[in-house]
Amino acid sequence: GDVKNRPKLTDNETMKDHVLSVRSLCAGLAVSGALALAACSQNSSAPVASNAGTLIKIGVTLPITGVDASDGLPAAEAVRLAVEDANSHHVLSGLTFQAVVLNDAVGGLHNAKRGAANVRSLGADAAVLGIIGPLNSDVALAEIPVSNQIGLALISPANTSPELTKGTQALALRSSHPDQITYFRDCTTDDVQGPAGATYEYEQLGARKAYVIDDGNTFGRGLADEWAGEFNSLGGQILGHEHFNAATVDYGALAAR
Repeated sequence: GDVKNRPKLTDNETMKDHVLSVRSLCAGLAVSGALALAACSQNSSAPVASNAGTLIKIGVTLPITGVDASDGLPAAEAVRLAVEDANSHHVLSGLTFQAVVLNDAVGGLHNAKRGAANVRSLGADAAVLGIIGPLNSDVALAEIPVSNQIGLALISPANTSPELTKGTQALALRSSHPDQITYFRDCTTDDVQGPAGATYEYEQLGARKAYVIDDGNTFGRGLADEWAGEFNSLGGQILGHEHFNAATVDYGALAAR
């Protein structure tokens, strides 16, 4: 896309929750950040779109079908609602916002390659100011390098993996432009969420033994690992830690153990 026509970004990370109202709120906060970028660009000399700046598109890449749809679809609807609200209240005089929603799920599961392709597709349209998404951290690993390469803001309402913004891997994700930050998130990371939960359960609830179960996916496993590590360091005992496929429906054997 015509990256030169996009505004320059400045370097500016709530608990991820599977309650839909919270996820929708996070998406609303994320799109508010994108709208704020539009306001900043209106006050600069740089045009915000290829059509004289009258139309600003907010891209969305989320899993809106399949197993993650219960989270992804409400988040996408929150973006649409925020865009509709901005237009009806004429938040920026002379500018119209439009949500462009793309699905990053393939065969019912979120897909990193599809997510990266979505970012490239949105990046090819100079009217796209920024993107809300992705939902899943493993998809973010594929999308961040693309957004950094093309200079397009990527704002996630849900990613929690620390490696996306911390440590050497985070630096490697923006190898095209190491000094430019194009990826943002509005929820805290696993290494904060997990220890916070473990500390509460050990100190406030008096728990001393735990059997840990996760769904084997990036978020579930990462958060469970952080929780178990902190619980153990506090003096708690981990009796077992199992990883289940998200499609599992029979937990009889687990219940017996």
